[in-house]
Amino acid sequence: MGGGELNDSEFYGSSTRTEADCVILQQPEYGASASDSVLGMANATIADLKRKLDEMTKRKEELEQELKRPKCMQDREQLDCTAGSSDEREPELECGPEAARDMRPIEDLEVIVKAGHWASELSDSEIVKLLVKGIIHLRLLKENVSPEKAAAIRSNFFAEKSKNPAIKNIPRENFNFDSMMGACGENTVGYIPVPLGVAGPLLVDGDDYYVPLATTEGGLIASVSRGCKSLYKSDGVSVVVKDLGITRAPVMKFPDIKSAESFCSWFKNSENVQELKRVISEKSNHTVLDTVLPRQSGATVYLRFRATTGDAMGMNMISKAVQDSLTHLKDLFPSMDVIALTGNFCTDKKSSAVNWILGRGKEVIAEAFLSEETVQTVLKVDIDRLIKVNTEKNLKGSAMAGSVGGFNAQAANVIAAVYLATGQDIAQVVEGSSCITSMEKTKDGKLHVTCTLPCIEVGTIGGGTVLDAQKSALEMLNVKGKSDGTRTNPEKLAAVIGAAVVAGELSLLASLTEGSLVKAHVKLNRPKAR
Repeated sequence: MGGGELNDSEFYGSSTRTEADCVILQQPEYGASASDSVLGMANATIADLKRKLDEMTKRKEELEQELKRPKCMQDREQLDCTAGSSDEREPELECGPEAARDMRPIEDLEVIVKAGHWASELSDSEIVKLLVKGIIHLRLLKENVSPEKAAAIRSNFFAEKSKNPAIKNIPRENFNFDSMMGACGENTVGYIPVPLGVAGPLLVDGDDYYVPLATTEGGLIASVSRGCKSLYKSDGVSVVVKDLGITRAPVMKFPDIKSAESFCSWFKNSENVQELKRVISEKSNHTVLDTVLPRQSGATVYLRFRATTGDAMGMNMISKAVQDSLTHLKDLFPSMDVIALTGNFCTDKKSSAVNWILGRGKEVIAEAFLSEETVQTVLKVDIDRLIKVNTEKNLKGSAMAGSVGGFNAQAANVIAAVYLATGQDIAQVVEGSSCITSMEKTKDGKLHVTCTLPCIEVGTIGGGTVLDAQKSALEMLNVKGKSDGTRTNPEKLAAVIGAAVVAGELSLLASLTEGSLVKAHVKLNRPKAR
């Protein structure tokens, strides 16, 4: 037996053979060849170990380099960071040194949160992890990180929480998140792009306007544009605007009907109403109380406050004014139990007879006179036939349906598109689209069309009007910001909306009269296969 009979484990002392066996195999009597063989094996084993050590050293260096890379590059799916061609999305979370650390144990992260400096100490991925665990709350992002970073973190949080990555496709690029802070939404993760088109020129009281319309309905802008063309050939639209004021109606309960009736009677005295005006004016420079209308039902009373609010649409302003008034009234009527700040007698964002009769916001009445030639060449219909369609559809048909304020063809379409483009409260399309469209033939053979809209609630400051794109749309109409003329900016905006409704009504009713509605929608409202 020679030295070659020792295997590697035996040479290093880990064999199952005894130590004596191994010594015998290495005795001199086995000759020089045995020693040479054992030495050769040792050299080979050392070389093999050196090779393995080099491989481990190389792998260690690779791992160290990997750890130095931004965390978002280590785990693209988790942090939704991308790189490559210019048409790919930008990283959702920052990929700088702040995000370069390994994800630390949750216990360590909790210590950092308790110390109060987590916004600067934690990586974005660690913040997402803590949000998912419920250790920190979404509301804290607004106060501790930038609006852009907060939107990215929320996007990843909701994707993780819902196990649905679709939210990461919502865009955030090229949006000024700072502009919407404290005004236009919470838990923001991005924005929804809506196509914006322009109809015009629309001639309103002698001035040209190009009307921005934000909509996803194919055919609408083309329809309004045709109406604008017919009106431009007819000396445009004349508009009357009345600032009725915004309303808020709290509901309160009294012990019995007598005390409720006594409360209602208090408002019949003009001096008492003046007292409330003074209470409101002490707290606001722009909220001016006009009237208070009480309405009793049993021992319950609804008070419809109406006030003008300058260039703002005014819902927040009237709500604050009513709250101050209720505090004052409680001192005068201790038995009064305020049930809610709003009792739906306002009425906000709901169709109602009280709004249809008394109006809310701006009352707009728009009219135009179109020659027979214009009606025939632009609208492609006969005046008498057009009037008949309006009567049978908008007037009698809506009455058959029991409609409240729905005596029109598509006022809501136009109002929603302008509201969305100019940063108005889109939900107020509900009462804003209350409209009656009337058509008559004059003695000289012209078409006389009017649209009466008693509830156009718009403002040019506050709310969505602070957003960059919406401000630009207002600027297109020369109504951005505070007023500086005899007609306020909100009144000008309301006038343009009323005139645009006339354009939309003319075009749609003409299309129904000539039977081209379906053909137009098939052409303009069906996407082509891609």
